[in-house]
Amino acid sequence: VLYTYGNSKMHDLLPIIVLAAGGVVLSLLLSPLIAAVLPPLPLPGDDGAKPQCEGYYPDAHTCLPLGSSRPSWRRRTRANARCPQWRIGIKRGAAGGGWIEILSWRLIRMEELARGWDRLLNDMDAEEFARCDGRTDPPVRLRRERGMAPSRVEMAGEGVLVGNSEFRSDGGGRETGACWTDALFPHYIVRHGVRPSGAFAAFVASFDIAAFEAGLDELRACACGGSDGADVGD
Repeated sequence: VLYTYGNSKMHDLLPIIVLAAGGVVLSLLLSPLIAAVLPPLPLPGDDGAKPQCEGYYPDAHTCLPLGSSRPSWRRRTRANARCPQWRIGIKRGAAGGGWIEILSWRLIRMEELARGWDRLLNDMDAEEFARCDGRTDPPVRLRRERGMAPSRVEMAGEGVLVGNSEFRSDGGGRETGACWTDALFPHYIVRHGVRPSGAFAAFVASFDIAAFEAGLDELRACACGGSDGADVGD
């Protein structure tokens, strides 16, 4: 009787055991599938916040072990959560398609104008600065740092050095500015397919490039001896 009673109890519990085991197996199978199709977990700049300094990541020792492609979500930790590998998703070797091509063109132009403005300021003398007072502050300023920054994605030998400059903007006449490294576009976006944050993409898309171009032309004309922006040329 006891034997029959025990088997009866086991028989009653069997569906519960099967369901529990099935749930464990299903969770193991679904987790990698879900991770493969979901976008990266929200990072600063993707949640409607103001843009952060783009292209700055944790140190190379933290990021390089993740490799040069997007890693499994199981490898994500508090320390490496800001590494660029978690944003990889754009076709490598090209800027991408659609909105990223527009973003790339605009970012390239902004950097060209910032470099042109920086060269012009370096060539101006004290008299020209005095004459052009009020026109010398660019909407995007180029700042050079000492040394070179190592890549956080690519390593060869002792590591790959990718840049030493920063672009910083007050917003181009808007309330929200941003900053980014000179390695962001060529190395991270183009070479490794790193997706910029939503806040930074919105900043670039809304930046007034025409006003930037006009300001540089006016400063160039002023430095050449003009005062009203006439006779603008290289």
